[in-house]
Amino acid sequence: MNDLILILCLCLTISSQTQSQGTSMTASPVIKLNSSHSSITNADAWGADLCIFRGDPSQLATSQGISFTMTDTDTPANMVSATATSSNTNVVPVLVEFLKITYTVSPTNPNQATINIMINPFSTGVTDIVISVKDKDKNTANYYIDLTVKDCRNNLTINQSRVDVVTPPNNVYQVNRRISTSGTPANSTNGPIVRANDDIVFNAGRCIELNPGFEVVRRGLFLAEIKACDN
Repeated sequence: MNDLILILCLCLTISSQTQSQGTSMTASPVIKLNSSHSSITNADAWGADLCIFRGDPSQLATSQGISFTMTDTDTPANMVSATATSSNTNVVPVLVEFLKITYTVSPTNPNQATINIMINPFSTGVTDIVISVKDKDKNTANYYIDLTVKDCRNNLTINQSRVDVVTPPNNVYQVNRRISTSGTPANSTNGPIVRANDDIVFNAGRCIELNPGFEVVRRGLFLAEIKACDN
């Protein structure tokens, strides 16, 4: 009887060692936030807080997007998928017009890619924006953005060199009181504020001030209305 117990224990030990040796550990992807902006706060390796206003397409999240670097030491970046989701689709719908993600493999490092998300909220409220990546071994990594969308600002000063919006819904600037333009004149190398094929709308409740340098070129569309955010 004792011999039988010894044999069973020995077989279980060998089986356990064989299974352990046959399992290979694979690396998981890593996401790192690149963007630095005053509206992004409490950023760490897992997530960040972001507050943006409706009616201001020039904000970082809407105009340039939020940039991340993805690395995976044992998986080529072209074999890693990336998605972006919104927990509250009433605030940010999961449609390319409101939540757009781009994924670009590094030309110098095959295991690295740049992820960019652009957020154009549909309404005020809160939502969690989750950026997820998954490699060929089904290893995953997530980055969480706690997004708060507030109503329109009272006043907005628009830098003329940064406005170049072609298609809605990112073309409407809305404030409760005053919109004014500032910055580099239109005849500089940055070009006019409203370029050919642009479609720009200014809505302000009290005043719209177009300062020197403002220009609308041929085939550019521009509309200015005294109209508050809630109208």
